[in-house]
Amino acid sequence: MERIAYDYAAALFSVASEKQAQAATFDELAAAAEILSAEKRLIVFFRNPSIPVKEKNALIERSFASMPLVKSFLLLAARRKVIPLAGDIAAAYKIMLDNSLGREPVTITSAVELNNDKRRQLAAGLAKKLGTGVLPEFKVDPGIMAGIVIRYRDKIIDGSIKGRYAALKRSLV
Repeated sequence: MERIAYDYAAALFSVASEKQAQAATFDELAAAAEILSAEKRLIVFFRNPSIPVKEKNALIERSFASMPLVKSFLLLAARRKVIPLAGDIAAAYKIMLDNSLGREPVTITSAVELNNDKRRQLAAGLAKKLGTGVLPEFKVDPGIMAGIVIRYRDKIIDGSIKGRYAALKRSLV
């Protein structure tokens, strides 16, 4: 993620915080970023220097009229030519929102699909262990054979058979 995306996200988060609208602003920003990334012609449109700024602003005004804060932000982003970073800005904003709410994103990878009870147990155990709320993202990777791999912050807890096998192999070499 580019530093500039973080800076724009921080500015928007600050304004949203003043209005006590952090979560709603994220929802709107994420929707706008999804629209912009799904339609590649929009990025080409905003990058094209031959299209007058007035036309670009008019498109934003029409398309995002129901989202006043995000609309204002996108107008600024268009003026500063950072609309192509909308997805990165939304990602940085989400990290800020999660941090402000005391939630830690955690990725849990298992060899098979986990049922809802097991998912809840894992999330509750991790929340207790980390001392914070967790936002679990569950993935399935049959390549780990059995067990789970947990990723959070810059840490990896590898409880998979594949990981244990690799550790054993390293210790023997």
